[in-house]
Amino acid sequence: LERAARLSPNRLDGARRLYAACSALIRAGDSIRALELAEAALPLSDDDPLVHADLLVQIGLIRMFQLADVPEGVFLRELEVEGLDEQRTAKLLCQVVDRRLYAFDAAGAAALAPRLEAAGRGSDGRWRLASLGAAASAHLLAGDRDRAAALFGELLHDPAAPATLAHDYLWLEWYDELRVSLAQTLREGRASGNQMRIVFNQSCSAQLELRQGRLSAAAAAAAEAIPLGEAIGVPALVGVASGALAAVHAWRGQTEACQARARVALAAARDAGDRYQQGFACQALALLALGIGRPEDAIVELEPLARGWADSTVVEPGVVPFIPDLIEAYVLSGATGDAVDWLGRFERIASEAARGWALAACARCRGLIATDDAYEASFMRALELHASSPLALELARTRLAFGERLRRQGRRREARAHLRAAHDAFASAAAAPWQARAAAELRATGEQVADEAAPLPELTPQELHIALRVAEGKTNKEIAASMFLSPKTVEYHLANTFRKLDIHSRAELASIVARDAERSSGLAR
Repeated sequence: LERAARLSPNRLDGARRLYAACSALIRAGDSIRALELAEAALPLSDDDPLVHADLLVQIGLIRMFQLADVPEGVFLRELEVEGLDEQRTAKLLCQVVDRRLYAFDAAGAAALAPRLEAAGRGSDGRWRLASLGAAASAHLLAGDRDRAAALFGELLHDPAAPATLAHDYLWLEWYDELRVSLAQTLREGRASGNQMRIVFNQSCSAQLELRQGRLSAAAAAAAEAIPLGEAIGVPALVGVASGALAAVHAWRGQTEACQARARVALAAARDAGDRYQQGFACQALALLALGIGRPEDAIVELEPLARGWADSTVVEPGVVPFIPDLIEAYVLSGATGDAVDWLGRFERIASEAARGWALAACARCRGLIATDDAYEASFMRALELHASSPLALELARTRLAFGERLRRQGRRREARAHLRAAHDAFASAAAAPWQARAAAELRATGEQVADEAAPLPELTPQELHIALRVAEGKTNKEIAASMFLSPKTVEYHLANTFRKLDIHSRAELASIVARDAERSSGLAR
């Protein structure tokens, strides 16, 4: 296509063919070259507003993934050009709405949602899905939940919709629909060689698995997304996957690895102006601090984000999942007044949205704050809400907090049941600091607890991804081809992995990977 464009005597024909070449390059994993072609084609398209709009949107999408964003004003000016059809109008509006949502300007995004929805219904294929999804997201974050749910429900007729709009379906707690869609579109991406789809899906899968407490599965998805995303030049998606991996390290008390991945995630989120992903990365650092008993550090990470949210127009609790962690940090540090204030704010939007995880987290926080006469009802309410939720580690945190409170009230026998359940869940996820806390509380009730198993050494994302592929029986040459590496580089990373795990064969490595996967699936059940 690029060669055909260079040979085209008509400038506009050349622009169209460069646009097609650009689209193919993005899917194939060369976004840097794709951007070069799109920018070269843009001045050739001045005589056709439709092609010009297509190219401008393509440039905006690539630059967003490369953290060199195009301001929304560029797209707004393009919308004033005469001759645009509904699909190009929808494409341009999507760029504006997405940027406003990233910036927590839910009201500004919702103001454009009706126009975007109307244009989207006149579009087809991918852009119909993207336009209706962006309009639905604007309604969701701004508080028009009925309209948002209706649109997201309508989009379920397209099996790819939940994967394409992964974070929205995660916020809605439509976990099963999201998991099925991510798996299906990942298979399609692998079969067609769509590298961008693989990175995007695995980044989103890492966050879904993390949310449900499947830490090994989250780490595996992130471990594929990060090196592949670095290879094809999409640092924004590398940041998304890094935030999930940072949280896995946080749960497991792996301080240096958590901080390193969180730095990558934070840098990407700030460059992209994505306040949701910024909160996600800071939440990982706060979780690390809570796990090792440093609530003041958690407050430092989360308080500025919470104040930014309070000044915004966002009212969807899934967008600020760190607020319950901030409340717990305030309680543990003795700042009960601040805890009560933020809990009141968060309870309002949790109740209005009726999100099960958020209501359960609020009830747990009420239990942490409540007096000795009132805490039990709050914790029991939290457990009742957890009963229909797949968020295993959230349940374990509630049981740990409840058990701690019961034990301090001298109700040791009742405390043991909750503490044992929490201990076993944390052990299954290899969440060592939390397992240690539960173990200490169990010992304080008089129960004997075995010493915690030493955590595995920290593997880099590339080392972990290579280990997983070795466990599948892949050769070094096959692994190298899938990761844009040389076989020698794969050998180097594999040697490092063997040294860290103190093993000497691929069979031993496969056994360790299988054991870790079995432990993770046991927690999910």
